[in-house]
Amino acid sequence: MISVAESEWGIKREVRYPNGKAITAYFGMPNINYLNGQVVDPEIKRADVLVFKVPVDDERHIHFEVRSIPFTGERAREWLQRRREKRAREAANRAALVEEVLRGKLHLNDIDPNRTDYVMVEDEIAQTGQGKIPDRKHEHLGGSDTGVILLRKIWERELRALEEGQPTKQWIYRPDMTPTYPDS
Repeated sequence: MISVAESEWGIKREVRYPNGKAITAYFGMPNINYLNGQVVDPEIKRADVLVFKVPVDDERHIHFEVRSIPFTGERAREWLQRRREKRAREAANRAALVEEVLRGKLHLNDIDPNRTDYVMVEDEIAQTGQGKIPDRKHEHLGGSDTGVILLRKIWERELRALEEGQPTKQWIYRPDMTPTYPDS
């Protein structure tokens, strides 16, 4: 079961599985995802992650990520160096992989799920496949899209208030808004 609700900061998302495990994540207005996510690395099981996607224009954005890793000092420096090198190698062919999938010459299942940027590959396939500015008139959103639907409603409300010269909601982050993910 997936539930979403507007919070003081944006949107709280909860996913409950039949086995009783649950995930909680937060979206902070206007563009912050806060989750306790997997880090594709055998040394780190999970990490707190902040993701910001900042628009550049109607067709591009810049992706920023901040991760809290569970160690410091020399071990952290070595891990970060290895991670940066791996990400750079993978980023070199990400655009080509996305294009190959969109052309039907490659399937997402053919791409190594252990890439550090696997979720970014998935996102870019979905976003690029929509075209420059998608026509959403004939869109069919489902149950797993309740967060998208709520987010669009919030954006419409806030932009309408701005257009009408009315105050927008004052978004507030509270320390108890901590993402959760069950241990595997």
